[in-house]
Amino acid sequence: FVLHQQFFVLQQDFVLHQQEFVLHQQAFVLHQQDFVLQKDFALHQQEFVLHQQAFVLHQQFFVLQQDFVLHQQEFVLHQQAFVLHQQDFVLQKDFALHQQDFVLHQQ
Repeated sequence: FVLHQQFFVLQQDFVLHQQEFVLHQQAFVLHQQDFVLQKDFALHQQEFVLHQQAFVLHQQFFVLQQDFVLHQQEFVLHQQAFVLHQQDFVLQKDFALHQQDFVLHQQ
């Protein structure tokens, strides 16, 4: 009878150890899942940083496009100024010719 009771106690002890082992396995699985989630979070953070960098590059490209447009407008204004300068030169020559013509008429 005593041996039977001891065997029963040992069986209960074995069951408890099995349950303890199962709990440790579950804790290990949860720890692995937590590690995976942390890596996933880190990847999402890297992805977010890359999206921010892409947005900054896009803004810089937009600024460069505006800068290019301004340079084109500046070039057009310089061309217009050059044309006006040429017209002024022609008018000065024309005025000089009219002065000579006037002098000749006076003589």
